[in-house]
Amino acid sequence: YDIPEEIWITDTTFRDGQQARPPYTPEQILKVYDFLHEIDGGTGLIRQCEFFLYSKRDRKAVQLCKERG
Repeated sequence: YDIPEEIWITDTTFRDGQQARPPYTPEQILKVYDFLHEIDGGTGLIRQCEFFLYSKRDRKAVQLCKERG
């Protein structure tokens, strides 16, 4: 494989996942967020995640993720 020296991921799981199926619960979103941090391993590989902020449930999920850092 010819892998570039620098790669990164922009994740849309939270945004697209809310549109494609029954919405994730805030706790499910936090679990996926934790998996993304595990994949990243502190490297900066995952540079951003996109969220909806339309409902209290959406904002709760973002707050839980922000508390993780």
